[in-house]
Amino acid sequence: MSAWEPTMTPDTALALVSDARRRVVVDTILDGSGVTTRQALVRTVVEEETGRPIAHADTGRVQDVHISLYHNHLPKLSRYDVIRHDRDTGEVALSDNADALGEVLGTLTVSLDAIDDFCE
Repeated sequence: MSAWEPTMTPDTALALVSDARRRVVVDTILDGSGVTTRQALVRTVVEEETGRPIAHADTGRVQDVHISLYHNHLPKLSRYDVIRHDRDTGEVALSDNADALGEVLGTLTVSLDAIDDFCE
């Protein structure tokens, strides 16, 4: 009997990009070399959320981001084969479904930008 393997459906893709922190993670890895570290992702998320360098961020905010990435967002993206996350080394790399999710994210971003322009 094989283990249950989640599949990437449209609803799953939308659920995965529904969280801002997961969107930042996917964008960051897709825009980079395809490999990064958990600490680099924490830095990027904190700076994106605060609009300031991580050196000026509240320690509690940094810890909150680290905990949420480690326990929630990275495992969820890994479960759907968007990333590979080595919990021991902290390495995070693109996996098989990353490009597909990136396309969904790109399409949503264009659509949301058009809505913003319309509402102005």
